[in-house]
Amino acid sequence: TFTLTNNNNSLFAVQPAIDATTGDLTYTLATNANGAATVSIVLSDNGGTANGGDDTYATQTFTITVTPVNDEPTFTAGLDQSINEDAGAQTATGWATAINKGAVNESSQTLTFTLTNDNNALFSVQPSINAATGTLTYTPAANASGVATVTVTLSDDGGTTNGGDDASTKTFTITINGVNDEPSFTKGSDQTVLEDATPVTVLAWAKSISKGDANESAQVLTFTLTNNNNSLFSVQPAINATTGDLTYTLAPNANGTATVSIVLSDNGGTANGGDDTYATQTFTITVTPVNDEPTFTAGLDQSINEDAGAQTVVGWATALNKGAANESTQILTFTLTNDNNSLFSVQPSINAATGTLTYTPA
Repeated sequence: TFTLTNNNNSLFAVQPAIDATTGDLTYTLATNANGAATVSIVLSDNGGTANGGDDTYATQTFTITVTPVNDEPTFTAGLDQSINEDAGAQTATGWATAINKGAVNESSQTLTFTLTNDNNALFSVQPSINAATGTLTYTPAANASGVATVTVTLSDDGGTTNGGDDASTKTFTITINGVNDEPSFTKGSDQTVLEDATPVTVLAWAKSISKGDANESAQVLTFTLTNNNNSLFSVQPAINATTGDLTYTLAPNANGTATVSIVLSDNGGTANGGDDTYATQTFTITVTPVNDEPTFTAGLDQSINEDAGAQTVVGWATALNKGAANESTQILTFTLTNDNNSLFSVQPSINAATGTLTYTPA
């Protein structure tokens, strides 16, 4: 019979033993245990010690040395992250949980989180994790949107000697949802034009037209104009979203003032709190009245006999017109002159209301 004892029983889950038939030594190490044990061996037989017999061989010793092997640190990753563009600095408290240095005997090791990602441009401050608290922090870059796959490596300072493992890796994603920025422009000056002006084009009236941020350059802009005096125009005011040109055509004989409201919008939408419309801007178009000439249709030449007396030609002047309809309150006056005043005792005149011609020959 082999009888074995040792001075470090905690090193073993199953203590060392020797098979007396084969001489095989067997033992099972305790989980995560390392160190040295001095093992003492006593070999005895069952022949006894009668008559000076000896049933025990002199005690022998040997050592079992268990070399430490670093266990990998571990952690539980939190959820994938999703935030909106320009959300500012982010803190996900306790994102990494169950942070473990490995075996109990590795409690003095130092842990470090190392994070890399495949879209660094997405961040002004790259993602990082505090090894003590598991808190994840990062700051998205201004106006950046997209997805980054983040690789998280937790490492300790136990090394890899004897096949040790000092790191564990997990991945997660950070999604930054695009948020549409409002378009903008700088309006031009109020307009003053004369009545019956030809179609008006004001080049680059709207300036500094912007679709928002650089990453929105593919969006389509639209100017929508309304006004409180549509009758002033035969073609309503409009602005070209590319050139900023303002165009409109006045209605014939129209004058007055229109307050024009301008809305600039893009097709980026309002998802995630986006803004696709610039604050409404206003300006005025003032059409200054221009008097139209009055008109009439003249009657026939007159022929009478000498001493015919006072003459009245009713409605001699017809189709009397004060000009445009908006000049209906004007007062008309006929002024007649002739090249032979001595021919008349009462000079010719025309009544502006009736068109009647009167005169008396001398």
